[in-house]
Amino acid sequence: MRTRIRGRIGSAVAGMLILTLLSPQVQAIPPDPDNAALLYYQALLIHHEPNDAIASAYQDFVAGKTGPADEIRQYVASSRAALDYATLASKVQDCDWGLPYSKGFSMLLSHLSHYRSLGRLIIADARLAAHQGGHETALDRCFQLQRMADHLGDDTLISYLVGLAVRDLSYRCMEDVIGRAWNDATLLRWLRSELANPPVREVSPVRPFQIEREIVMDLMRMERVRELASTLGGELEQKEAERIAARANEQVLGRARRMYSQRVQEMLDVLNGPLSYSEVHSRLKQLKDDSDPADPASVLAGTFAPEMSRVYGSKIRTEAHANAVRAGIGICLHRSETGKLPATLPPGLPKDPFSGEDFEYRPTDRGFVLRCRAKDLDKDLVHEYAFTLR
Repeated sequence: MRTRIRGRIGSAVAGMLILTLLSPQVQAIPPDPDNAALLYYQALLIHHEPNDAIASAYQDFVAGKTGPADEIRQYVASSRAALDYATLASKVQDCDWGLPYSKGFSMLLSHLSHYRSLGRLIIADARLAAHQGGHETALDRCFQLQRMADHLGDDTLISYLVGLAVRDLSYRCMEDVIGRAWNDATLLRWLRSELANPPVREVSPVRPFQIEREIVMDLMRMERVRELASTLGGELEQKEAERIAARANEQVLGRARRMYSQRVQEMLDVLNGPLSYSEVHSRLKQLKDDSDPADPASVLAGTFAPEMSRVYGSKIRTEAHANAVRAGIGICLHRSETGKLPATLPPGLPKDPFSGEDFEYRPTDRGFVLRCRAKDLDKDLVHEYAFTLR
């Protein structure tokens, strides 16, 4: 009996072994990349711009100036693969673009312009959804674009500025969706809650300025004087750049490094200080322009000193748009709950960062307008945000 059982067990084991050898090996599907940039690069490779025949109408639609046309719907439908890859990328936490910092100012950042184009495609898809009543879908696209802005990060000043521009696109679209869904209190409360969440990663202009400072400091050396002259040629007249480079020596470059480093540090201190928008802007502009044209070291320091006032202005401009959207939600919630727009601005809403005060609020026949109370000194205008309640 024992021999018979052993024989059956042996036969079963042998059968299983044969089946294992004959069966194809089943392997787990490898995971998707854990670096969002790899997926974004693929999205950019397959993304295509709209043809010339619809380019102008497409730009107006993305800006919210016109409604959708069949040609725009067809273009967005033909771009579905790029949209899907961008969506997949936006859900990945880490994003490393693989930038070669050793290239310094010759580093190529060609992906950034294509990235903005991809952002416009996402907004076009969001606006199409909003026109069909898919308000939540449209807002999901807006938040996707904000994650994409965060993914651009602050590795370089250009990356940071493009990220601000991409984020601003999302706020423009949100204005339109809020106007369409003004009576959906549940959706508005959800949107207010989502906008109140802090970003996963805080992006600021400080890091790219610090990186650029190290690149410039390394460039201001005698062994790199030809490269220095070439870089200056992009900022100054060629003859002036050659004249400054010809006068460069260890003493001049040493002084230039010290002056430049001190000036950038003063700019960073101003950025991190308690001053108002106008005070910060004025001080940053003064630090940029404060050079002695008779001193080569001072000219070098001033030429490479960043246009931090403009970068700071872009930052405040985006913050103003974000605050206006959040304030607009509060006003629409009041309209949804009471049946009418408030006569005056409700208390406790986000403020205008240009002035530090409440937005100026003005009801209109079609909705309301929020207006900043201080001028954007770079644009020489006062921004306002119109909410049309459809």
